[in-house]
Amino acid sequence: MKQMLRKAVLALIASFTWLATANAQTNVEVFGQNRLQYRKFDWKFFDTKHFRIYHYDAAGRQLARYVAEQVENDIRVVERKMGGKFPHRFKIIVYNSYDEYRQTNIGRKYDSQLQDMPAGTVDLVGDKLVVYYTGVHTDLRRQTRAGMSRVIMERMLFGDNFREMVRNAVMMNLPNWTVYGFISYLVDGWDSKSNSDWKNLLESQPDAGFYELAEKQPELSGKAFWKYITDKYGEATTKNVLYTMQLKSNLNQGVRSTLGINIKQAYDSTIAYYKSIYAKDELVQEKPADDNILTQINVPKDGTVLRNILVAPRGTDVAYVTWKNGEYKVYLKKAAGEQVESMILQGGRLDYNEVPDPDYPIMAWSNNGYKLAILYKRGKNINLRIYNSYKAKIENYNIPANRFDRALGMTFNEDDDRIVFSAIKKSQTDLFEFIIRGAKLKNITNDAWDDVQPAFVSGGSRRGILFLSNRIKPNLDVPLQVNELPNGPMNVFFYNTKTKRKELLQLSHFKTGNATQPIQYGSDNYAFLYDSNGIQNQYIVEIKRTANNMDSAVAIPVTNHARNIINHQYIPAGNLVSDVLQVGDKYRVYYKPQLVPGKNAEAKQLQPTILKQTEQQKGSANVNSTNETGETTLLKGGNTFQSDFKEDEAAKIKRKKLSGIIDDSEAEINAMQAADSEYLKMKAQPYRLAFKPDFFTIRLDNNVLFNRYQSASQTGGQFINPPLGGLISVSLNDLMENYRITGGFRLPLNFSGTTYFLQYENAKRLVDWSLLYLRSATNNSYTVGYIDTVSRSVFVQEQIGKTVTNMLQGSASYPLDRIRSIRMHLAFRSDAFRFKAQELLSLTYDIAEKNQYWALSRVEYVHDNTIRPALNILNGSRYKIFAEYMYKMNNNTSGFYNIGTDIRHYTKIYKNFIWANRFAAATSGGGMKILYHIGGVDNWLNSEYSEYTPVRPAQNYGFEALANNLRGYEQNSRNGNSYALFNTELRLPVLTTFMKRPIQSNFLKNLQVVAFADIGSAWQGFLPTVEKLQNNRFLPGPNSPTTGQQVTLEIIDESGGVGLGYGAGLRTMVFGYFLRLDAAWNVENRTQTPLIHFSIGTDF
Repeated sequence: MKQMLRKAVLALIASFTWLATANAQTNVEVFGQNRLQYRKFDWKFFDTKHFRIYHYDAAGRQLARYVAEQVENDIRVVERKMGGKFPHRFKIIVYNSYDEYRQTNIGRKYDSQLQDMPAGTVDLVGDKLVVYYTGVHTDLRRQTRAGMSRVIMERMLFGDNFREMVRNAVMMNLPNWTVYGFISYLVDGWDSKSNSDWKNLLESQPDAGFYELAEKQPELSGKAFWKYITDKYGEATTKNVLYTMQLKSNLNQGVRSTLGINIKQAYDSTIAYYKSIYAKDELVQEKPADDNILTQINVPKDGTVLRNILVAPRGTDVAYVTWKNGEYKVYLKKAAGEQVESMILQGGRLDYNEVPDPDYPIMAWSNNGYKLAILYKRGKNINLRIYNSYKAKIENYNIPANRFDRALGMTFNEDDDRIVFSAIKKSQTDLFEFIIRGAKLKNITNDAWDDVQPAFVSGGSRRGILFLSNRIKPNLDVPLQVNELPNGPMNVFFYNTKTKRKELLQLSHFKTGNATQPIQYGSDNYAFLYDSNGIQNQYIVEIKRTANNMDSAVAIPVTNHARNIINHQYIPAGNLVSDVLQVGDKYRVYYKPQLVPGKNAEAKQLQPTILKQTEQQKGSANVNSTNETGETTLLKGGNTFQSDFKEDEAAKIKRKKLSGIIDDSEAEINAMQAADSEYLKMKAQPYRLAFKPDFFTIRLDNNVLFNRYQSASQTGGQFINPPLGGLISVSLNDLMENYRITGGFRLPLNFSGTTYFLQYENAKRLVDWSLLYLRSATNNSYTVGYIDTVSRSVFVQEQIGKTVTNMLQGSASYPLDRIRSIRMHLAFRSDAFRFKAQELLSLTYDIAEKNQYWALSRVEYVHDNTIRPALNILNGSRYKIFAEYMYKMNNNTSGFYNIGTDIRHYTKIYKNFIWANRFAAATSGGGMKILYHIGGVDNWLNSEYSEYTPVRPAQNYGFEALANNLRGYEQNSRNGNSYALFNTELRLPVLTTFMKRPIQSNFLKNLQVVAFADIGSAWQGFLPTVEKLQNNRFLPGPNSPTTGQQVTLEIIDESGGVGLGYGAGLRTMVFGYFLRLDAAWNVENRTQTPLIHFSIGTDF
C-alpha cells in the first residue's frame, strides 16, 4: 500500500513538470449566494487624526461621533499592546443596526472563475473595519477594538507592503484559532462566559485533545491556549511566540523555538492546566443537589445553538430556542410527568452559511405563567405570537416596521395586554410601552443611555420595571455632557410605573464586571446575576431606608456555584427559585427555596477563581474592590478592555476629573477643552468614490473564461482545447465594495494566442449588474484538404488558422433571497477566422464563413445552499436551470435555443468525508444546434481526443462545447445536440479525518482519496432512443486500388450509446495548485489498462 501511494505521489509531482505542454478545457458553471440591499445608504464621513469614520443619516452621525472619539482614545492602547502600528486614515464603516449591517457588500465573496482556484490568488490585507450598533455602546466599542487588533495582527502576519503580502500569503499556514483566539483574549480577557464554556467543553468531551476541541470551537479554544501561555510563560513570551510564528510561517516551529516544546506537548499541557485549576476551584465552590433537578435538556452536538432557556413562573413549563443552519425552532417542554417536549414555532430558511440572529426570537412569560409571547422575524416583518394556555388559543400580531428598528428584550406588563420592549430606534436603545391591540408605542426612556433587559415586577409596596442601564445617575433625565460617552458599566435600576417619577432606584453600583437578568425575587426583593469572582452567581437585592428616609439597595450573593447560572426565575407557587446551569453535556434546571440572608440563609463569601486571580495579578487590570454587600469602591475607571490594557493618559485625566482628584485649575482647563471638543465640531463630508486593489492573481490557468462555446463551423466540428497559459488578473474595489473592476490577461505557454478581458460589476442596489468585454485570439493547426474541379482529393496539408473572438456581455442578477436568484445575460459576439499565408497555395484557400456575428441571451434560476468546510469539500445542495437563445446575425441568419440544468448535492458522511453527486443535462434545437462532446474530465491536462467518433451527419451546428465528467473515455467519445451525465464521488480527506493532531503540510492536509463512477451519453434530437444514441465509428483505411479513393472502415456502435466509467483518484495541493489524478476504466474497455486523467482545480 505504501509503495502504491509513493508511486501515485511521484506521478503527481512528475506530471507537474510537464504542465507547459498540456492542453485542457473546462466549462465552469458559476453559482453563489446573494446579499440583499433593501435601502439606499447615503454615506458621509468624519476625519480624525488616524481614522475616517463612515456613516449615514442623522442617527448614524451620533454613532460616528461616538466611534471617532472612542477609537482615537484607544489607538495608543491597541498599538502598545499589539506592538504594531496602524495604517494612516484607517476606515471604519458604521451601520446603525444589525439588519442594515446585513445588507453590506463588504467582505462578500464573489463566485467567479477567477477566485475559485486558490493557486496564485492573494487577497490584500484590508484597511477598513465594519461595525454595527447592537444596542449597547460598550459592545460597539468592543467591535472597534477587536477590529483594530485584527488589523495590526494581519499586518504583523502578512506584512504591510506588496512583497511581504505575496510571500506570507503563500507561506503562512496557521490554524484559524491562533488569530481568532488571540484577539478574543486580547480584547475580552478571560471572562466568566469563556471560563464556564471552556469548563463545560472539557467536561462534555473528557477524552478529546486540544486539536479536536479547536476544530469545533476555534475562538474559545484559541482563547484558552493564549490564556495558558500568558499565565505560564508571561506576556512577553506570548508576543515572542506570535513573532516567531510569523517569522517561520508555522505554528509548530514558532512554539518549539520559543517554548522549547512541540505543539503536541503544548496542547496536552493546556488541557492539563485547566483541569487542574478547575479541580482546585471546586474545593471552595458548591454544587446544586441532584435531587433538586426539575428537568434537563441535552446540549446539542450537531452544531445547533440552544439558548434563551426560560422557566415559566408556574414552574411547570420550560421554553427555549434552537438555531441551526438558518432555521430556528421554539420548543416547550413540560417539567413534570413524562416531560413531553413539543415544537410550537419554527421559521427561517435552511441556509448552511447563515449565522443565528443575535436577538430573535425573543420570548417572555406573563407574570402568572399562562401566556408565552414570542417576537420573531419572518422576512422583513416583525411578528408577535402569544400562546394563551388559559384560553387555549394563539394570538398573532404584526408590528409595523416604523415602531422600532430592532427589539432586544421584552416583558409583559401587569395586565398582559401591554408589553415593555427594550428596542433600538434611531440608534438609541430605550424602553417602550407597547399596547398590543392597536400596536401603539410610547417611550418610557428617551436618551442616549442604553436601557436593556426589562423585567416587570409587582407585589409588596412596589410595582414597576427592573432594567439594566449604563446611565450615570438614577434618573430618567440624564443628558449626555460634552465629551461624555455612554460606555460605562451596566447597573440595575427600578422604574416605578405607579408614580411614574423620573427618579429611579439604583439597585447596584458596580464599576466592573457584568450584571444581567434582573428579576423579581419574592414580594419584597429582587435578584440579578453578577460575575464578580469569575463565575456568574445570583445576588439578591434588599431595599432599606436611609437616615434621610430614602430607599437604598444592597446586593448580597446567595450562590457560590462552580459554573455560570445561565438563567433564573422566581416561582411564586411554593416560593421557589429555578436556576439553569450547564453541567457538561446537559442543561439542568434546578429548583430551590427562596433564600434570603438573615432569614433562612447566610450571605456567601465568594472567592475569585484561580483564573480570575491570574488576570488580576498581571497588574494591568483595573480592579474594583467589591464587598459582599454590593457596595463598590472605585480604584480605576475602566471596562472589559481596560482590564487587559493599561489605562492611557487621556483616560487617567478624565478619571481624575470625574473622581475629584485633580485640582480646580486643572478641572477648569479640562472643562474648556471639553466645551471646545473637536469631535462636536466635525463636519461630515460626502463619500467620494475611489478604487483600490482587492486581489491579484498570477497562476497557470486552463479555464474557459466567460465564453462557453466555440464556433463549430470555424473549427470543423472538432473541439479545440485551449492551451495552458499564465493568467494575470487584478481586481479593484471601491470602499463599500459596491463596485468592482477586474481586468486580466492570459498568455499560453506555447505562445499560440492571447486572451484579455475587462469587467465592471455593480452591486449597490437589490439588482446586481455587470458589463464584460472579452477578446480571445488563438492560433491552431488545422488539417486542410485540397480538391480538384471534380471534387477529388489532391493532397492534404497542415495550416495555421487564427480565430479571434470579441464579446460584449451585460448581466443582471435579481435575488429572491440569500440562496435563490434569477440571472440574465445578454451579449453580442463576433468570431473571425483566417488562415495564415504560409505559401501561395494557402493564400488562396478560403472558408465559407470567415466572420460570424451573434446575439446571445441566457436566463438562469440559481439555487445555492452549500458551505465549504474544506478545500474541495462541500455540504448542501446547489442547482441551476437555464435557457438560452442564440441568433446568428449575418449570412444565413438563424436562431436556436438551448435549455439545460446542473444539479449537485453533497452529503456529509463523517467529519469532512462526503458523498458528492451531480446530474447535468442540456438539449438544443431550432435552426441550428450546439454540438456537445462527451468524455474526459474538467481541466484535463493530458487530454486525449477521439477523432474516430464522427459528428452526426446532416446537422447544422452553430456552437460546440465539452460536457464533463465521463472519466474512462476520451473527449468526443459521444457527441450530439443533447446530453445527460450523472457523476457520483466519495471524497475522503485521509489524514485530517483520522488523525487527532495538527497537520502543517498543505500537501498532507489536503490529501484526498476519491472513488467515482460516471455515466452519461450524448444523442441527436430531444429524447434519447436506441437509434439516436447509436453513433458508429469510422476508421480510415488504405486507398482503393481500383478507384484510388480512401477506404473507410465502419465500426458498428454496440455499446448502447451509454458510457459508464469508474475508478479512483488522488487529490492534493502542490505548489499552491490543487491537482487531481484519476485512473479510470470503462465498461467497453476489455483491457486492464486504465485511462489516466491528470487535471488541475477542484472537482464539481
